[in-house]
Amino acid sequence: MSYLGLRSCSCANELASYIAESPLINRLSVLDLSMGDLTDEGVEVLLDCPAIDGLHTLNIANNCVSASAISQLSQLNCRVVAEPQEELYDRGCGAARYCVLHE
Repeated sequence: MSYLGLRSCSCANELASYIAESPLINRLSVLDLSMGDLTDEGVEVLLDCPAIDGLHTLNIANNCVSASAISQLSQLNCRVVAEPQEELYDRGCGAARYCVLHE
């Protein structure tokens, strides 16, 4: 089983794009993108990658993904770990997420 854990990433949407385009995705069993700032934008990129469905487990817990995006992910054949999710907050300079893990 090949595991790639890229947890607590502050650029998770961009990272999802790189992973989806990489041949590495075809060799993974588990992709762990938990505790980052992944949003629906990153989920769409993952859903557009057919190799994601070949994973055993996709972990996107503790990100900023909506219930509707999680519902789309639940249609995959792989195990999706998506709960809990965090809120995005608008602090006057666009939406952001406070990451305690970096403190």
